[in-house]
Amino acid sequence: MSFEYHNKIILVDLDDTLEDFCPAWIDRLNEKYGGNYSLDDVKDWEISNIYPNLTKQEKLSVLYEPGFWDIVKPKEGAQHYLKLLQDEGFDIFVVTATDYRTVKEKVEKVIDTYFPFVKHDHIVISFHKYLLNGDVLIDDNVDNLKDGSYEKILFTAPHNKSYEAVWPYTYIYRVNNWSECYELIHKLLKC
Repeated sequence: MSFEYHNKIILVDLDDTLEDFCPAWIDRLNEKYGGNYSLDDVKDWEISNIYPNLTKQEKLSVLYEPGFWDIVKPKEGAQHYLKLLQDEGFDIFVVTATDYRTVKEKVEKVIDTYFPFVKHDHIVISFHKYLLNGDVLIDDNVDNLKDGSYEKILFTAPHNKSYEAVWPYTYIYRVNNWSECYELIHKLLKC
C-alpha cells in the first residue's frame, strides 16, 4: 500500500526513542566501575543518579570512549516503522539534543548503520526542539514535548514512566513501542 503525504514532517528523537541509549550507558558504567545496575533502577531523567559514588565526569566519560556507540542498538521496530513512514511519503528528520563531541560517532555508528535511509541533511542537532517546525515530535524527554506547535508523542522510557501523559490534559500522547507510534501517527494526521 502506498500513501502520499506531502509536507507531513515527522521529527524523531534519537536517544531512547530510535535507539536504546540508556541500556548501553548503564552496561558500560557497570563494566567500567563494577556496578550491577539495570534499567529497573532508573526512576527519573537523571539516569546517572543510580551511580551515587561516581562523579558527573566519571558518569559521562564512557559516552566519549571509543567503541561506546558501537554497542548502542536500535529499538525494536524502529528501523522498520521509520522506513515505512518514509516510504509512505513522510519527511523524516532525526532531531537530537546531543553533545557536539558525540555527533560524528552517533551519525556513523547509529544513524548510518541502522537508519541509512535518513539523509545527513535530515539530522538536526538542537537542545531547543520547540523551535522546530513539524507535524509530529516523538521524544522520550517530557521537557522537549511541553512546547512547540506539533503533535507530541512521548516514547515510554524508564525515566518518564511516572509522567502522566493523558490526552487532552497534557496534550501529549504516550506510546510504548514503534508499532503503537506508527498507528498513532496515522490517527493524528488522519492518514
